[in-house]
Amino acid sequence: ADVYLKMLDRDGVSCEYVLADGSVRESVSLNSEIAKETRVLTDTFNPSKDCFANLMYDVNLHSDENTYVAISGRIPKSINKADFIAECKKLKGRLVLDTASLSATELADVFPWLIKPNQDEANELLGISCDLTCGLPAARLSLQKKCARNVIISLGKVGFVYAGAYGEAVVKVPETNVKATVGAGDSTIAGILFGLYNNFN
Repeated sequence: ADVYLKMLDRDGVSCEYVLADGSVRESVSLNSEIAKETRVLTDTFNPSKDCFANLMYDVNLHSDENTYVAISGRIPKSINKADFIAECKKLKGRLVLDTASLSATELADVFPWLIKPNQDEANELLGISCDLTCGLPAARLSLQKKCARNVIISLGKVGFVYAGAYGEAVVKVPETNVKATVGAGDSTIAGILFGLYNNFN
């Protein structure tokens, strides 16, 4: 954690944090011209139930109904899914949830402000054949199932689709030479929240 905290301090980013057991999860991408991207992930992040509850309590202290609270990634094995859902439901802010750990029924129970599954995750969430390309119909179906108030389905280098309170959109992204996709989803969420925070169209 020291490495990240020193970088935040160096860049003038103030933060509050709760230290958890284990170490920061590492993600390594292996890319070649003949094989699809392969990821090697460590499983070293093991926050306790109390640690997670303390973190969510602190987040709530700084939140109101206009605060965006983003939670990304797989739910750690050390956190019971029911406890995770219960803590999410207590949040005052607008929950942005980017995880493949919850089913459509569980998402409907939490009813986050925004979800951002990728194409494969959306197909699995909705029970759609993996041979079919996700698009606005899948985003609309996610809304009908009450998985969230707003739905973004990321389509990799093609861009993403959106359906929700602001209407519908198909978003294209500039072509670029991608070295690895680690962090792309987090960056997408960050960009969207930056736009909302600054009242972009």
